[in-house]
Amino acid sequence: MRKKICKIYECSEGDIIASDVYTSSGVFIVPARTAFNEYIRMKLESLNVRQIEIYDWAGSSKVSSGSDDENLKRDYCEKVNIIKSVFLDIAAGRELNLAIIASIAESIYSEIYSNYDLAKCISFVKDADKYTYTHCLNVSIYCMFIAKWLKMNDNEIKDVIKSGLLHDIGKAKIPQYILNKCGPLDDDEFEIMKKHPELGYELIYPISSIGDKIKKAVLMHHERENGSGYPMGLHSEEIEQYAKIVAIADIYDALTTKRVYRPKLTPFDTFKEIESIAMGENLYDLKILLSFLTNISTYYIGAKIKLNDNRYGEIVYIPPYDISNPIIKIDNKYINIKNEPELKITEVL
Repeated sequence: MRKKICKIYECSEGDIIASDVYTSSGVFIVPARTAFNEYIRMKLESLNVRQIEIYDWAGSSKVSSGSDDENLKRDYCEKVNIIKSVFLDIAAGRELNLAIIASIAESIYSEIYSNYDLAKCISFVKDADKYTYTHCLNVSIYCMFIAKWLKMNDNEIKDVIKSGLLHDIGKAKIPQYILNKCGPLDDDEFEIMKKHPELGYELIYPISSIGDKIKKAVLMHHERENGSGYPMGLHSEEIEQYAKIVAIADIYDALTTKRVYRPKLTPFDTFKEIESIAMGENLYDLKILLSFLTNISTYYIGAKIKLNDNRYGEIVYIPPYDISNPIIKIDNKYINIKNEPELKITEVL
């Protein structure tokens, strides 16, 4: 995708910033892939930034039409149904259809430069009744984002996508009454659930066409940096990188998805929770986590939100060093949520 230098006053609402923006003294202001808006214009001008690099869309529309959204939903749902069929085949004792998994992975990879559409798709298709299958698809998409942001090569990105698609394949061997329980698992049920990484590994271990790193990702995606994970209690240096990527994609999608026994968290509450866990308990690889949070937060610029006082607004800016406290526009007023402790984002629309 081509890029071009554009004067700040020439930039249009919705232009996608192509490179990270810094002040002349090197202070990070706006991440790449952020959608330009009036608030960002004012902020850049106040910091004496005169020009930025944006993507040159060569006349194409930057905003998806309603029909585009419907096509996106349809394609997403088709992928979910295919993943469901793979799980049901395994549950019935049939072999893993690796060709289907590879086809879905290739399809996801082919959309690597349509990140905004993919992220949007995840946000508007959340089906609690098909959680296991939507979760595998969502995790694979987040894994693709992370691998791209870590500047992994094309083959590695494709393998990380497959790792995300396959990470919970062992749940096909978990009893349905546990998978579909309308409430938290008890201790015995949780012990059974904790077997899914090993069950998944056993399923794919004999398949020579699946790379060793993908197999380890399936086995290790619940391992944690401080050794508190399962099934082996591994520490940081012992955990495969693909597994570390899947672990972060896994927790983010789980927290931001509604379950039958709990509501979903907003992305901003999720940012706070993951940051708190990461800093306090050392569960996730910090480099990978920071790359993910910094980049994924930019996809919510322009999102419509609802506040706890029933007002509606729009996110116009997310400070790179304080991503859980966005700047919100309500009518013609800009509000820094950090300075309004009584206000809380209750929903991202």
